[in-house]
Amino acid sequence: MRDFIKRHEAVLKNISWLYLMQIANYLFPLITLPYLLRVVGLDKYGIIVLGQAVMGYTNTIVEYGFNLTATREIANLRRDFTKIRPIYNYVMQTKIGITLLIALIGVIVLFLIPFTAEEKLFWVMAFTIVLGQLMNPVFFFQGIEDMKYITFVNLITRSLYLVLLFLVVREESDFIYAVLLQGVSAMVAGAFALRVAYTKYGVYVSSRVRWSQIKEELRKGWPIYIANCCGNIYSQGSAVIVNLLAGNVATSYFSLATKVSGVVCQIFQPGVQAIYPRVCQKFSEHDGDRIMHVMVKYTAVLSLLGCVATSLAAPLISLILKGDVDAVLVRDIHIANVMLFFTIMNVAMHPFVLATGAFNFVQKLYMMVSGGYLVVASLGTIYFQQEGMLCALIAVEVTITSNYFYQLFRRKTVKEAAAFEKER
Repeated sequence: MRDFIKRHEAVLKNISWLYLMQIANYLFPLITLPYLLRVVGLDKYGIIVLGQAVMGYTNTIVEYGFNLTATREIANLRRDFTKIRPIYNYVMQTKIGITLLIALIGVIVLFLIPFTAEEKLFWVMAFTIVLGQLMNPVFFFQGIEDMKYITFVNLITRSLYLVLLFLVVREESDFIYAVLLQGVSAMVAGAFALRVAYTKYGVYVSSRVRWSQIKEELRKGWPIYIANCCGNIYSQGSAVIVNLLAGNVATSYFSLATKVSGVVCQIFQPGVQAIYPRVCQKFSEHDGDRIMHVMVKYTAVLSLLGCVATSLAAPLISLILKGDVDAVLVRDIHIANVMLFFTIMNVAMHPFVLATGAFNFVQKLYMMVSGGYLVVASLGTIYFQQEGMLCALIAVEVTITSNYFYQLFRRKTVKEAAAFEKER
């Protein structure tokens, strides 16, 4: 046991820090969500969700898959900072360039589309969420397996947001400030993360730009970028579709149900996030199968238990969030929990698929899934509102789970059988 702890000390420390962050992820929404719902109401909360969803999709464009490709590259360098520093520099330069381009497009859109003054102010405020994400080099800290700083950043962000929310958002008309406070908090935390990266590890963004290197980073991240964009069509884009086709109240119910299931899903994410760099190293040494089998097996059992427990607690959750047992919200939580099981399985298998370098497979899978999703989700939302959307997401997660399982297990078994027959 002592040898195991010593051998995996870095991974275990990272898991501990990330679970501390997840405890905060549980506690803070228990305070902020009921407060927002009571102060601004379901209708205005639906607008906040729409802003967060659009900025979440924009964040995917800015990240460009670097949280996976750059993390994998840095992890395989095993703290050789003479090679890590250029990667950090070029990735951050690329992200800054993408952000500036998006900001320019956003300004043009605000001038061309006849938004009201309040709507323009809302979207400008919401863009601060993107700036906060830009300033936080998660890929770097995850790649060097030093996740305590990500935990510190998360705690700073949430604590600052909580304090500012109570001070600023006091009535329904203050709803536009909710996204601004989220963005400003993220920017403060991002500034802290950049400072730590520079003072402790000596990595920084240079003023000298090498376009050939930026082009290379874009090329490496392209498959995951496409996969993430397609994935966000159904993850971040779902709230937008529900808002457009079913209205603000349906968006609020959809968001609350998916947030509840998302909280359970987050129980599993710290472990997966912490082991991803080590998994990349193991697969580069052709020694990742054992940890993959153990991870998937135990995740299946624990996710089933989590889904059952959440469904049983649905009335209590509704009482905490809304102040009453809302039959619609309880039913939506039950539907979201079916999706939750497959989502957790995807979270567990995703890093192993990427660690094998199957980036093109992931890209093609998510392109296929997102195309079918748009049709099914739109029809489902028109006829069954937010519950039709939840059912469409269940179909998405089942499709991804079955393809991941085939890629990792069945396909490998077929290859081994073919190799055995060839030897005979």
